[in-house]
Amino acid sequence: VYKRQVQGRVGRLDQLAHQLLEATAVLATNLKFEVVQATTGRSDLEVGDGLDELVRRQLLLADGDIFRFQHDLVQTAVVQMLTPWRRRLLNRRAGEALEVVFREDLDTVASQIAYHFDEAREIKPAIRYYERAATYARRVYADHEAVQYYEIALALVADESADGQLDSQIRLYEGLGQVLRRQASYERAEGVFQSMQATAEQLGDPQALAQSWLRLGQVQDSENRYDDSLQSAVNAKALAAEYGFDTAYVYALYAQAWALFRLDMLDDALPIAQEAVERCKQLDDLDLMAYSQNTLGAIYKYQGHYQLSEKHQHLALELFEQTGDTRRVAGMLNNLGETARLRQDYNQAYDYYQQAVVIAGQIGERDWLVEFLSNLGFAQSKLGKQSEAEHSLRQAIEMAQAANQEEKAAEITQLLSELTTDNPPI
Repeated sequence: VYKRQVQGRVGRLDQLAHQLLEATAVLATNLKFEVVQATTGRSDLEVGDGLDELVRRQLLLADGDIFRFQHDLVQTAVVQMLTPWRRRLLNRRAGEALEVVFREDLDTVASQIAYHFDEAREIKPAIRYYERAATYARRVYADHEAVQYYEIALALVADESADGQLDSQIRLYEGLGQVLRRQASYERAEGVFQSMQATAEQLGDPQALAQSWLRLGQVQDSENRYDDSLQSAVNAKALAAEYGFDTAYVYALYAQAWALFRLDMLDDALPIAQEAVERCKQLDDLDLMAYSQNTLGAIYKYQGHYQLSEKHQHLALELFEQTGDTRRVAGMLNNLGETARLRQDYNQAYDYYQQAVVIAGQIGERDWLVEFLSNLGFAQSKLGKQSEAEHSLRQAIEMAQAANQEEKAAEITQLLSELTTDNPPI
């Protein structure tokens, strides 16, 4: 019934207003004057006259130079009235209009542009803008949206009409896998990086293959599969050495040193970490230098060289702050807390852990938050903050169980049990 009513109201519009209504219905959002004009290709006066009529007929509402539909049902009904070919045409025009009007701020409208090109069956630009939208979502820690955009883009790449898109597919797999790892969805992340590996092999791209080994190793590290992560680092290192990929080689050195550190093979890890730091000086890669400094600091920490450890950890923290890597800043604060804990400076450890937990919570970091909360709970117990410690540890257990980290959950449960045994409730 409502659709017939809308059809009746639309049927009374002149040709200009009718065209503008169709364009605004397809745009749906971002109904700025300039966007509507670019979509329709009409002159300023024509667009002004047509929009005025749509407002008078109570189809649109005006707020300065931005318009919106009086009722969402009107927008939906108008879109449904369009023929398939006209809907595709208007979506293509809408995507191109948004590109022009927001050319200085494309990231914020990338998902809308991608949607319009997708609806227009313009596959290649749709993939490009979904990837851009996903990258932007990752940057602002909107992980749910990032996963959604990556998955849509990958589905489009699989479309038979998307020839020559294997390079895009590798990037999309890498981005999706990183987000899933950050969400502690390790099984899915591992599957995605294995798909990245298969695509790199299909494309014959040794650099992407080395990168896929490094990414796979990161997931294996998160799952405490340190022998596997060491082997992945060795595989990446061999490829990088064979093909002369200097940056990938240093990343593999860092990953190898980190895996050896995780396996408590500190004497083997130390010279590799030192080599990574020295080679970093020849590369313009602040992130890699920060990772390598952190690894060196971690090794020194467990060798009991606390001053050396803190020196390298502070260097890593400064580099991550410089690059704006909030996630890694949280990680470094936690690492500094660990060094303070080993020095038995529990007040300092508590301060560092608390900062790490706050940042991780703000950005939705699930991969590390379990460890941060567990560490915070331990420090709180040492400071006599028993109720706070129990709360932190219970949170860590719940998150570990949700991420299927059963060993970690059991480890924290044991810590909680020891805490409540040693400090029974009054």
